[in-house]
Amino acid sequence: AVQLPAPVGTLPPYVDAAVPGLPGGTFGDPVSRAPVVFGVSPVVGASTWARLLGLVEVFTFEAVVQAASSGVPVVLVCRSTESSVAACFDAIAASRGQVRIAAVVVVPDAPGAVIRSVQHRLKILGSSHRLVQVPWVKDLRAVGLDRITDEIRLSKPVARAVSKVSTALELGAVGKEKV
Repeated sequence: AVQLPAPVGTLPPYVDAAVPGLPGGTFGDPVSRAPVVFGVSPVVGASTWARLLGLVEVFTFEAVVQAASSGVPVVLVCRSTESSVAACFDAIAASRGQVRIAAVVVVPDAPGAVIRSVQHRLKILGSSHRLVQVPWVKDLRAVGLDRITDEIRLSKPVARAVSKVSTALELGAVGKEKV
C-alpha cells in the first residue's frame, strides 16, 4: 500500500500551538517543547509510538520543517530494515541541518537479531544521533491504532518498552540508548 501524505490544510499548526496534555509542555513553551514524531517510510510504527508516548505525529517533511522552525525537536521513526534505515539517512540529509533531531527510534521488523548490513548502518547513524532501539513487542506488530486497548497498553511488555523509550527520549539525555 502506498502511504500518501496528509493534505497540508489538515495538519495542526506548529508555530506557538498549544497542545494540552502532552508531556514536557506545549509547542508554545520556549523552555520545554514536546517533540513531534515522523515516520521516515510507510508502516514503521510511527503512529503507534506517537500514540503510546503521547506525542503528535506529523505526516509530511514540510510539517517536520515547520515544527523544527519553531524550535520543536523531531523524533524520526524507522524499522530495522535496509530500506527504512536508508529512508532515515535520506530524511536526515534532506533536513540539511534545519531540523533538530532529538532521536531516531528504531522499531524491530521481526524478533531476533537485526541483519548485519542494517546493524552496520545503525552503528553509523548512532555515531551522530541518539539512537533508541526498541525491543520486539509481539502485541504491537501490525496492530491498528484503534486496536491499542488499555489491555495492550498496560501489558508488561508494552508498558516496559514505553517506559524505556520515554526515558531514552528525554531531551536532556546524552548519547545513544538501546532499550
